[in-house]
Amino acid sequence: MEAVKVPDGARWSCHACGACCRLFQLGPVAPAVIADLERRGIADAWPAAGHEAWFERRETPNGPAFYLRKVDGACVFLQPDNYCAVHRLYGAAAKPDFCQEFPFQVTHDPRGTVVTARGE
Repeated sequence: MEAVKVPDGARWSCHACGACCRLFQLGPVAPAVIADLERRGIADAWPAAGHEAWFERRETPNGPAFYLRKVDGACVFLQPDNYCAVHRLYGAAAKPDFCQEFPFQVTHDPRGTVVTARGE
């Protein structure tokens, strides 16, 4: 496996800009993450998620997949202070993989796993 190349001095941390929750497709979300958040009672803990379904099921070429719902152009879990309600309530490990990986995007193709850093 080739090493991941990161520019010297590059560091990432949340600056509460909310871009990750607004600019990107919010899925697919692993069914286990959906089940875990439902088990934890996310709709009761984060009332904004309880008004309507907080995720949607979409048909894809690879079969059905789950996506987080957007409200006013942002993830249903984005709080007014631009932090994630799931992270705040349950910790980073409760979030979907693509949220935990930001600003990286991990994809799998016939050559193997590809990790890219999002320029945004």
